[in-house]
Amino acid sequence: GGGARTLNEALNVTHQRILAELPGRRVADLGCGVGASLFHILPQLDQPAFGLGLTISPVQARLAQTAAERLGLAN
Repeated sequence: GGGARTLNEALNVTHQRILAELPGRRVADLGCGVGASLFHILPQLDQPAFGLGLTISPVQARLAQTAAERLGLAN
């Protein structure tokens, strides 16, 4: 949808649709995997913003935590 022709374009369209529907500055992503959507969306929100990612995979949680720290989003 949204005229996307590549995976990257489709992800951008999806993230923009999510941003358009957010009522505030807090985001919960249930089934977040490694947190890629949160890491894309959070910096676009007015600060301070809060994001919570939930995954049942300890491996994904560790990868997400490492990425959050690298991106300055760990807090």
